This record gives sequence, C-alpha cells and structure tokens, in this order.
Amino acid sequence: MMSNVDLPANDILQVNTEVMNNGETRSRMKSCDGSGYIRTRYPNEEKGRWQNSHFHQTTFETYIVQSGSILYAELIKGELEIRKVTANEVITVKPGVPHNVFVYPNTDLHTVKHGAAQPDDWHACPELDRLIEAHVM
Repeated sequence: MMSNVDLPANDILQVNTEVMNNGETRSRMKSCDGSGYIRTRYPNEEKGRWQNSHFHQTTFETYIVQSGSILYAELIKGELEIRKVTANEVITVKPGVPHNVFVYPNTDLHTVKHGAAQPDDWHACPELDRLIEAHVM
C-alpha cells in the first residue's frame, strides 16, 4: 500500500465535512483539478433554504436527489425558470448557466463537479438571487 506522500498531487482528494450557515451538512471530496463530489444533508426543519446562486465557467455540475426533493432555479436568456426535482431524478447544469437549488428538509443531495473543471470555478450570481427573492415573495 502506498502512502499519500508517494502519490502525485493530482491523485490526492481533499476530504472535509462542514455545517453551512443555512444548517446544511456538506461532506466533500475535491481534487486539485476542481472536480469533486459533495453530499448535502439538510436538517429536519419545517422549511428548507436556498443556497447561493452561482455559475461555473468551465465546470459541469450534476445534482442527484437521493431522497427528498429540491427546487432547481436557473437563469436562461434573462428569464427565471424554477422546477422541482425529486428522489432519483438527476439534473446536469452546463457551464455558464447561473443556477441555484432550494433544499427541502430531510433531503439527501449528491453533487458532482466534472468536465473541464478548474479550481475555484465558482462565481456568484446576485442577479439570480434577486429574481428568486422577488419570485418567492
């Protein structure tokens, strides 16, 4: 068996788990090339919450709903589109598409970042956050 010291840097995955400000628990495995995996578990509360709207310049992002459900929002040609995604459904977001997810309570969500992934390829999209807030109000 080889130790991490013997492996090339691009073969080592960084692993961490953290609780986000919105109460989600996120367990991550991330490669130095920007690809990775995240398991999100939303706590058992009365309501869920939106994450932060963003886009990726070169990275595809695939959401897999293990259990529960999410709302998936995206900004297409300046128009807000929101749809519900339930257990066993999969959605893949192409690079350049601003998007966000609302995670309902008791939801397990898998996220895979893949394709021509790059480190730090996460860019905020406050315009989508504003549209979501106006739509939900």
